[in-house]
Amino acid sequence: MAPTTSSTKHQKPHSPAQSLASRYGVNPTRPSSANPATLVSSLQSSIGPHFLTIVETYTENLKADYEAHYKDILIEKEKLNEENKAKISKLVDRVSYLEDELSDQRVTLEVFREAHGILEVKHLILEKEHTGKKGAAEKLETIQKRLLGLVKDWE
Repeated sequence: MAPTTSSTKHQKPHSPAQSLASRYGVNPTRPSSANPATLVSSLQSSIGPHFLTIVETYTENLKADYEAHYKDILIEKEKLNEENKAKISKLVDRVSYLEDELSDQRVTLEVFREAHGILEVKHLILEKEHTGKKGAAEKLETIQKRLLGLVKDWE
């Protein structure tokens, strides 16, 4: 560590970024002064190739983890797609079945309506027959009363 003098005590301290920039020969106010080849050689000479190997290994591991995670996501997405396709297929089958049931129910309803119409016609015929028989029964009763009246008169 450099000894502090009265001149450095009153100077504004450098930020870590400024310290690194000045250490590797980069002017932070002029980004174009950053030469990648210079930076790499400066890093290799100052921190050593071992550290760069660690960084590269870490970067490769991160990339491998990302790719594995991405593949897992794609596999999970495919599973969900297959599940959704199966569910959709089941729903389509169910809708088809219900449409067939509805069609059968409509046919049955139509048959019942036709049968109901036939029964209504038969009912009207029976009502007319009943009315006719009721009228005939009333006439017979009237005739019977007259006959009884005649028999009483004759006695």
